[in-house]
Amino acid sequence: MTEDQIKALLEENEALRKQLSDKDGEIASLDARIAKLQDVLFYLRKTFFGQMSEKHLVISKHSLDIFS
Repeated sequence: MTEDQIKALLEENEALRKQLSDKDGEIASLDARIAKLQDVLFYLRKTFFGQMSEKHLVISKHSLDIFS
């Protein structure tokens, strides 16, 4: 290998390392965003589908009028 080829390979290596570092930062950012969205999803599921059960719903006499 010539000195110019070695220099070119070292420059390419440095460029690839920078790209890798940039991608690592991007992945960390996306991981944080996913974690935040999972927290929001957990909250919404708990809010809308949580502890409430049809057994515990209070049904008034007036709401049963729609069946008569």
